[in-house]
Amino acid sequence: MNALSAYLEKNNLSPTQFAKLNGLKQPTIWRIINLKYKPNPQTAQKIQQATGGAVTVMELLFPEANDKGRGAQVSDKSAMSSKTANPA
Repeated sequence: MNALSAYLEKNNLSPTQFAKLNGLKQPTIWRIINLKYKPNPQTAQKIQQATGGAVTVMELLFPEANDKGRGAQVSDKSAMSSKTANPA
């Protein structure tokens, strides 16, 4: 599930409702959700603003990197906190 579809599900919105509420085209939203289309940067920015930042431009433009990137960030932070907790 991608970030936009998760956001819509969490907020009980259909893709059609989201598109209408935010001045976006319904087919575009459906294509993004179904990973058939990556939005242009302007559309990605509109979606980020419409979701209050819950769905980011980076998640929309690079959906294949999202899960990998988040895992790496978590492990990097864990490693950093353990290093700073016990300075040598």
